[in-house]
Amino acid sequence: MAMKPFWYSTDWSEHAAHLCGAATASVGALALAGWVTGLRELAAINDTWVPMAPNTAVALLLLGTALALAQHEGRHTGAIVKLLSAVVGVVALVRLGEVVTGADWGVDRWIFQAPAEYIRKIPVGKTAFVTALSLLYASSALFLTAANRWRLLAEVLGMVVGFIGLVFFMGYLYRAPLLYETSAIPMAITTAAAFCFLGAGTLISVAGRDLSARTRAAQQLRLQSAALEATAVAILITDRRGVIIWCNPAFSQLTGYSAAEAMGQTPRILKSGKHDVAFYRHLWKRILAGRIWHGEIVNKRKDGSLYTQEITITPVCDARGEITHFISIEQDITRRKHAEEELRRAKEAAEAANRAKSLFLASMSHELRTPLNSVIGFANVLLKNRSGKLDPADLGFVERIAANGKHLLGMISQVLDLSDVETHKLQLQISPVALERLIPEIVAGFAFELHDRPIRLLTELPGRMEPLETDAGRLKHVLVNLIGNALKFTERGSVTVRVAVDEQSRRPVRIDVTDTGIGIPADQQAAVFDAFQQADAGMTRKYDGAGLGLTLAKALCDLMGYRIEVRSEVGKGSTFSVVLPARQA
Repeated sequence: MAMKPFWYSTDWSEHAAHLCGAATASVGALALAGWVTGLRELAAINDTWVPMAPNTAVALLLLGTALALAQHEGRHTGAIVKLLSAVVGVVALVRLGEVVTGADWGVDRWIFQAPAEYIRKIPVGKTAFVTALSLLYASSALFLTAANRWRLLAEVLGMVVGFIGLVFFMGYLYRAPLLYETSAIPMAITTAAAFCFLGAGTLISVAGRDLSARTRAAQQLRLQSAALEATAVAILITDRRGVIIWCNPAFSQLTGYSAAEAMGQTPRILKSGKHDVAFYRHLWKRILAGRIWHGEIVNKRKDGSLYTQEITITPVCDARGEITHFISIEQDITRRKHAEEELRRAKEAAEAANRAKSLFLASMSHELRTPLNSVIGFANVLLKNRSGKLDPADLGFVERIAANGKHLLGMISQVLDLSDVETHKLQLQISPVALERLIPEIVAGFAFELHDRPIRLLTELPGRMEPLETDAGRLKHVLVNLIGNALKFTERGSVTVRVAVDEQSRRPVRIDVTDTGIGIPADQQAAVFDAFQQADAGMTRKYDGAGLGLTLAKALCDLMGYRIEVRSEVGKGSTFSVVLPARQA
C-alpha cells in the first residue's frame, strides 16, 4: 500500500501522533546541532541546566522519525520503524549495562564524539540512567506498535515514558531539583520535553490504530449488513436452538412474515407437513455435527400457500469450535420445480407418443406386407406371360409394378426394423463372426446393382483377423445399408470397404465404407442419421429413398454397442465408420 501523505489523513489521531513525532525529532535535531555548532542553548536552553547528551539527541531524532513513520501503513514503512526502534533499544541496553556494571564501553562516543574544541564550551556528559531506561521503553513501545503486537503493553510503556518526561520537565519548570536530579547524571530539560512528546505520541498512535481498526470494522459490518439486507436471496440467522435472531427483507417477502413476527420464533412456523420426522432429524443431526446441509424443502407461507425452496444451512462456530449459530440461505425454486414437472410430463407424453408411433408403424407394416407380397407375386406371374397375350408394352408396365412393389416392400421392411429397435423388440444373437468371409459375401450381393455402372466395389482386408463377437445378421444389415447408401450417391469412381485391426491383438477395431461420391456439407453431416432426412431435401427427388438407411444403421450400432461416425467433403466423397469397442456392450 502506498504511503499516505500527512495532509490527506482524515484521522485526528494520525495528525496528533505525527506532530508529536515531528516535535520529538526536532528536539533531538536541535540538540545535535548544538553539539555540532557549539551553541549550548540548543542543547540545554539555559546555562545552568544540563545539556542533552549527543547519543540521546540522535536517539530522539530516530525515535521521533519512527513515530512519524508509524502513522503510515505499509510493509516497508513498518520495517523502517522496527529498524530505527531496534537500533535505539540496543544503544539504550548497552548504556544501562554500563550503569549496572560500572564499566565504560564508550557507548556515548559510538554515535557522536564531540571535537576537543567543543568540550570546553559544552560539558560532555553520559546519558542518565533514567534517560536510557526511558529510551528503552519508548523504542520497545514503537517496535510493538509497528509489529501490531501486545498493544496494551505498548500503551503502558508509552504512558511510563510520558510520565517520566512530565515529572522531570515539571522539576525544571518549578525549579525543583529533587524531581530531576535523581542520579549523578540528571536528565536534560530538552530530553524531558522530548519524552513528553514521545510518550503522548505513542499513546495516541496505539489508541488511534485501535480506533481506526474499530472504525474500519464498523464500516465493514455496515457494508455487509447492507449487502445482506439488499440481496434477493432470503437469509435467516438462528441460534444453536434454532430460534430466529435475524432475517433480511427477502425472507419476509418470501414467507409473508415480517422481521418482528419472525424474531423469537423457530423455522417450525414454516412447516408444511410435506416432510416426515426422519427428514428433519437427519437435517439437525448433520448441522449439529458441524457439517453444511443443502437440499430442497417444501414450506408454507403465512397465508397458507406452499412453496419449494433450495436451502443451504451453515453452522457458525466460536473460537473454541463450539456451534453458536446457524446461517440459512434460502432461494425460492417453486417456478423452476413447476417447469421441471411440466418438462417431465411433456417428456413422458413424447415418449408415449413415440411408442404409440412405433407400435402403429409396426402394425401397419405387418398389415401392408401381406397385400404387397400378393401384388409382387401376381406381378411376377404376369411377367411369365404363359398365355402369350401380353405385348411388350404391357410386360413393361407389369415389370414396373413388380420393381416398385419390391422397392416399397424394402422401405416397409426398414420402417418395421426401425420400429422394432425403438420398441426394444430386437434380441441380439452374439457369436464369433469372421469378417474375412462376411464382408466378401455382402459385397457379392451388390454385383447385379453394379451392372453397367462405372463404379468399382472394393475391399481392403488385413491378412489375419481375429473373429469378432457380434450379431452377424445385425452387422450385415448395417454394412448393407452403408454400402447401398454409398453406391446410391456415387455416380462414378469406387466404394471401398476397409477393416482396421489392432496391431497386437489383430482384433477388428473399425470398419470403414469410403466412396468417391457427392459428399456431405459439414453443417448437414449430423442430420443424415435422423429419420426421413437426407443431407439435401432436393436429393429425395433425384435419389430414391425415404432416408431411413443411415437411421437404421445408427440404431443397430447403438443396439450392439458400436459407434458410427462420418467424415465427408463436398465433391470428394464420404467415409462412414463403424467403431468397434474393446469389449462387447
